[in-house]
Amino acid sequence: MERTDEELTRTKASARKARVVSAPRQDGCRVVVLGLVLFQDHVALHAVVEGDSEEIETPVWQQDEVGMFVLGDNLGTPYKVRHGGCFVDPGRHIRDWSVTIDPAAPEGATEFTVTHPDGSVQLAL
Repeated sequence: MERTDEELTRTKASARKARVVSAPRQDGCRVVVLGLVLFQDHVALHAVVEGDSEEIETPVWQQDEVGMFVLGDNLGTPYKVRHGGCFVDPGRHIRDWSVTIDPAAPEGATEFTVTHPDGSVQLAL
């Protein structure tokens, strides 16, 4: 599907104004949040999920869902997952997730919490 000139211009402008928020080191977790990218119109969450022992012993992945990620901030902003997807590396039992979340982070949001099935992680600007 071709993008219009207007969509490309908006995408380029948004990318120039994006801010990356790296997550702290997380050890001993099946779900590892890599970080957030704060765009003008949304938030992108990036994480990797390691298969659990059942998934490793059998060739079938359990159905991890994009909705397993919940974003919050210090202002109480009601975030909602718009869509997401993952790249599956079955040889390593890893799923690499990219999730688009609405709305954009408001001015004044300085701390973020990503909650997932393994717990939560705090990210600070």
